[in-house]
Amino acid sequence: MWPLRELAALGLDFNPRRNSFTYTFPPLYYAHANGRIGQPASLLDAPDWPDVSLYLHFPFCEIDCSFCSLHRLVSRSLGSLDAYLGALHREIQWFSRHLRDVPAVAFYLGGGTPSMLSPDRLGALLDDIDRGFTITEGAEVTIECAPSNRRTQEEWRVYLAALVSRRSLPVTRVSFGVQSFDERTLRSMGRRGGLTAIMDLLQIVDELLPAYNIDVIVGYPGANSGLSIEDETSVTLESLARLLSGGFRIPSVSLYQLWDTDTIRVMHEPRSELPSIDSIIAAKWQLQNALFDMGYRPGTGTTLVRGAEFTHLWARHRHLSFRHVGMGSGVYSILPEDLVHRPRDIDGYVRAMERSGHAHELDTSLSLTIEEVVMRRIIVGLRSYEWTEGLPEHDGQLASGELSDLGQKISRLVDFGLVERQGSRLRLGRDAFLIANEISSYLHPVSHPRRPRT
Repeated sequence: MWPLRELAALGLDFNPRRNSFTYTFPPLYYAHANGRIGQPASLLDAPDWPDVSLYLHFPFCEIDCSFCSLHRLVSRSLGSLDAYLGALHREIQWFSRHLRDVPAVAFYLGGGTPSMLSPDRLGALLDDIDRGFTITEGAEVTIECAPSNRRTQEEWRVYLAALVSRRSLPVTRVSFGVQSFDERTLRSMGRRGGLTAIMDLLQIVDELLPAYNIDVIVGYPGANSGLSIEDETSVTLESLARLLSGGFRIPSVSLYQLWDTDTIRVMHEPRSELPSIDSIIAAKWQLQNALFDMGYRPGTGTTLVRGAEFTHLWARHRHLSFRHVGMGSGVYSILPEDLVHRPRDIDGYVRAMERSGHAHELDTSLSLTIEEVVMRRIIVGLRSYEWTEGLPEHDGQLASGELSDLGQKISRLVDFGLVERQGSRLRLGRDAFLIANEISSYLHPVSHPRRPRT
């Protein structure tokens, strides 16, 4: 087990009430406080980029899952979504004029629940991309799907077969949230159809897709589900082992800790209480090592894969290359020397696209200093589980107190075996993979804490 007392003494924080995912660096509150409104200057230099990845956001769902903190709006009528899809089509066209000659390597259609859309509507978005961008050979195309009692297994087969068999830009990867293998927990989460809906989708995804990923939550409040975290962990491992022995490939599994934030609905409900910190860490340790024994290895972020070929190219590109452009409402664009965030304002996004053909008037753009570029490369890059460049040596321009402090923190993590060092390069240690969030938060400098001090 990780030396928790010693790590806590260093300042590594395992408390989910003070810690959360590190999507990027700098954190958003810092960007909003110090950024400017409008188009990032570096986007106009995009033709010089060696490649780019694209994200299309669909912020609508059929149900409001109690664990979700992402940008979505419950809507069961697709007719009301035409205006949003029209705006998204226009934004694809706008970006294609600036990025047409930049090789596009990976695409992600996320949400929300993109699988609410028909294959024809999803195909129209992919056709726009295919016409507007230079697509690399073997480009990865990922779509998020959600188990649903609105589709039978056969309907899922027809649906996904239409996307996988496209002549241009076929879907090559599916990501979907199992979240739990316990029926009572699924009901508490608001997941309709329970394990039957999960297995209907899993059966077809395993049959049709060479690569796919399932998400599982660690630490859903036991008072709501009736399941302790120890029992939850056992159910997860037993279910995965049973699926693998039954012939399912399950090439990629992401394990997410439920954070205590005000954007997660279940944390507002009576009797909602996260498991103790010690029990969460023990569960992570047990899950990680059991999955290692099942043949998994670290992938990217909190994802374990059963072979390097199943590593998520889009996630790796986002964590290492920082040439990532988001389209839609409530998205990031993570650029080499900029961070761009668009607020969760669906109506504002649609109006902006109708009025001017682009939505940059909504964006907050932060141009990074050279020190921030270095810090981001390290703090976010470690989550890729690939070697990333560390602090530059003998550079007087980068002798700031913040970088010196970052170097000292990294040295402590190397001493504890949580980070590996090879010359000037760094990589997250294999056994520390499932505490990547805590390590990322620890490395944030005092001037850019993961969350503002209160």
